Amino acid sequence: QLNPHFLFNALASIQSLVNRNDQDGANRYLSGFSKLLRHILYHSEQDYISLEEELAHLRQYCELEALRSPFEYTIKVAENLDVFNTEVPSMLLQPYVENAILHGFREHPGPPKLEVWIHQEGKNLRCEISDNGQGIKSSQAQQKSTADFAPKLHGMSLSAERIRLLNLRLRKKISLEVIDRLESEKQPGTRIIINIPQ
Repeated sequence: QLNPHFLFNALASIQSLVNRNDQDGANRYLSGFSKLLRHILYHSEQDYISLEEELAHLRQYCELEALRSPFEYTIKVAENLDVFNTEVPSMLLQPYVENAILHGFREHPGPPKLEVWIHQEGKNLRCEISDNGQGIKSSQAQQKSTADFAPKLHGMSLSAERIRLLNLRLRKKISLEVIDRLESEKQPGTRIIINIPQ
């Protein structure tokens, strides 16, 4: 579950802070990243972890990336959801959040905003990740026009493949939907919807 794209971007974030002579920020990033890495490695053999643990990882990741490039984020969970006894595939949400921060918010004209909203919908756990960035189609077109090799390590593609592999073993399948908000909601950004059977 530890993909090279995640490590590549962590190193880029540290380098960015060092280049800005932000020693305090670089030290805080290194300290927080080492804790996050330990969490990831600890759960690397587990397909599922508690929602509470997954969200703790996600909050820590957002805090780290906000050191490099500030953005507003909220992580909301429905009040009636028991996060300690609800299980989700480990590190499933992080690559989609990472994509919003590193690609969706690239050259963002206004204040970047990210929202994670998790609630029960019927027998599914519905996880929505929304941003007000440039949108998935614009981001993909921009990446294709550069020589940067990071798209080859695209975390979203790895997560989609992971969902496919998990679904081979599940009777009720995890579903994934990627929405360009400009087309469906007439406002810029991307919305990721993941439905996880419970």
